Amino acid sequence: MASFIFLGVAATVFLTLLLPEMRRFFFEVGGRWLYIFLFSFTLSLLMTPLMRRLAQRFKIFDIPEERKIHERATPLLGGGAIIIAFTASLLANMVLERDIILTLYAGGAVAVTSLIDDWKGLRARFKLLVQILAVLFLIYNGVVLSLFPEKIWWGYLLNILFTLLWIIGITNAMNFIDGMDGLAAGLGAIISLFLAIVAF
Repeated sequence: MASFIFLGVAATVFLTLLLPEMRRFFFEVGGRWLYIFLFSFTLSLLMTPLMRRLAQRFKIFDIPEERKIHERATPLLGGGAIIIAFTASLLANMVLERDIILTLYAGGAVAVTSLIDDWKGLRARFKLLVQILAVLFLIYNGVVLSLFPEKIWWGYLLNILFTLLWIIGITNAMNFIDGMDGLAAGLGAIISLFLAIVAF
């Protein structure tokens, strides 16, 4: 019963945020960040039960094994709710810079590959190849970390190397900590909070 009330409140907030007047109010009073936060948070809450049902419908489960502590099959696709909410919140923000669009393309390719892996299972080499190609796509289009001087050849090469290591490393680090229910989501929320504070 409590979950239905919670989802009802989330749905009410989300539908209210869709009103043009509400968006205008938040944007005019300097609460754009709060609008985007509430938009993505409530949408991900609403999408999670839907993704759970889809996982159950198509039998997409995380099967217990030695390195995992849950004792029964757990529905997957929770990341799908986050991906949809994240992408929708970027669109709602209406600040679609070139680098953001390119990152969405690359991230979308990795996300689709991960969803297929949850459903059918893919070889680790294939998943790594998709990740490498996604990062190379970003590098080719100029989305590169700027840690070293770009005008010096070795600085540019180091920037490319660290871009590869950073994106692929973070992607797989998050993927490897799925041994406990909510661990990846909780850590992602903590990381996002501190990145939001820095960005703000």
